[in-house]
Amino acid sequence: MFFKLNQERMAFKKPDEIAEQVVEIGIKKANLPLGKMFALAFLAGVFIAFGAELSTIVSYDLGNFSVGFSRFLAGSVFSFGLMLVIITEAELFYRKYFDGNSFAREENWL
Repeated sequence: MFFKLNQERMAFKKPDEIAEQVVEIGIKKANLPLGKMFALAFLAGVFIAFGAELSTIVSYDLGNFSVGFSRFLAGSVFSFGLMLVIITEAELFYRKYFDGNSFAREENWL
């Protein structure tokens, strides 16, 4: 074996601990103030639009390349917008309603 994992230094969590942490994060997000929630939702839309525009700019003049490569490149660049949403913890619809806190029924329906 080329390497040996040092399991004592790694932070492993049991599935029930992970589920509890996901529920706590969901409760925190459900109790966000209305203004902050709208600001985060607006930013998520901006980031997705930025990724779409960047994808369009990159794939505009790729006529000399194959269709598969141009679609791959456009999809790769578009995912940059999704990465911005995840890194900044912006409120995108699919992240708010399809994560682990849906199982705990801790939703804020305003």
